[in-house]
Amino acid sequence: MQNYNKKAEENLLEMKKSKEELYREMLKLELVIGFISSITFLFLMFLTSFVEMRSGIRVLLIVGGSIIFKVRVTNDIKIEQTAGYY
Repeated sequence: MQNYNKKAEENLLEMKKSKEELYREMLKLELVIGFISSITFLFLMFLTSFVEMRSGIRVLLIVGGSIIFKVRVTNDIKIEQTAGYY
């Protein structure tokens, strides 16, 4: 019985460590997603600000960039909730 309890405790600690490692990886992924979506959003905003184009295309780029940014930020928040940061 003593050996069983010790083995069960070791397995639980190993599962906890693997879960923490998974959460660390998820948070790293969140940083990458956030960085890429922010760069994309800022690039589209600067593009629409400084390049001559029709108003319809400009609005389309702004709306598209905003939608991409909103979806990615929502994903990042879900990752943080899953990983237990919040």
